[in-house]
Amino acid sequence: MKNTNALSAKEAYELSLVNYIIVDIREPYLTDSKQFNANDTIFIPLSKIYDEYKSLPTIFNYIIADASGMKAKEVSEFLINQGYSNILYLAGGIIDWEKCGLPVIIDKSNMYSGSCLCKLRQRNKQ
Repeated sequence: MKNTNALSAKEAYELSLVNYIIVDIREPYLTDSKQFNANDTIFIPLSKIYDEYKSLPTIFNYIIADASGMKAKEVSEFLINQGYSNILYLAGGIIDWEKCGLPVIIDKSNMYSGSCLCKLRQRNKQ
């Protein structure tokens, strides 16, 4: 059975143009280099969302987004359990958003590179 709260990247983009706010739950080290280029985006990292979710007024419509959709699904379920009824999530995260050619803001000076996660560093720093 398909999860009715899940959105494709194109569906999320179309809703973000009308009346949905994207809540980007990626950590700052990920949002520093690449961001959703949408009408309204709020940044609340996953590490803080469970403490700060009450800062999201219940009267608005939200699309929870992350890198790949896995944590966004968890957070959307949490918010629904807290009484929010206007929550959807981006199933493929910013990865699918970008693959679909949807607008992103890229800051190359903050991008990371490295052969494995333990060796990541900003590209412009040695």
